[in-house]
Amino acid sequence: MLIYANRSAESVMFADTLDDLVKRHPTRLEVIHWLESDRGMPTATGLRNLMPSSPASDAYLCGPAVFMDLAHDALVAAGLSPDAIYREVFTSIQANPFHTSVTGPPAATDVGTPVTAEVEGEDYTFHCPPDTVLLDAMLDHGIDAPFVCREGNCGACAFTLKAGEVEMRVNDTLDTYEIGKRVRLACQSVPVSGSIDMVIE
Repeated sequence: MLIYANRSAESVMFADTLDDLVKRHPTRLEVIHWLESDRGMPTATGLRNLMPSSPASDAYLCGPAVFMDLAHDALVAAGLSPDAIYREVFTSIQANPFHTSVTGPPAATDVGTPVTAEVEGEDYTFHCPPDTVLLDAMLDHGIDAPFVCREGNCGACAFTLKAGEVEMRVNDTLDTYEIGKRVRLACQSVPVSGSIDMVIE
């Protein structure tokens, strides 16, 4: 099922393609259009009424943050686990994401917060200098950590904080549930505890 919100019928992108897919696969695809010109702005209750009573599959959200929040709440109200809800966030890159000040491992005299990190199955230990975000520290130590925007908007650098505490400077992608699961953004997280243990899958 695709719930597709647009301002009007004329503004629906790929309308003909979607109609064709529905005609060719009527038992596999259902498209429900929410048109602002007919229904007004989407609401959590309105979206909830369009969903199955017990959704049993994953859900993928894309659009303005406020809309995704509404859709998330509607899906949870319909019985879907928050673990099965995924967001796609697009943002403009405002800086060179491939620029790092150091290309190789740092000197052995590093000071700062000791960090143990599992990055995509590889174990690393390093020190994060004071007032430095974890992503910068990892890149400076030659660790191939994932990232995209470095602005706290995309979630590509998300990690699970196993031990310790960090302070995030910006968070425009993680929701309350994810924060409660100790998911953080490496590009915005500055250690504020004596040590850090983290995992990037």
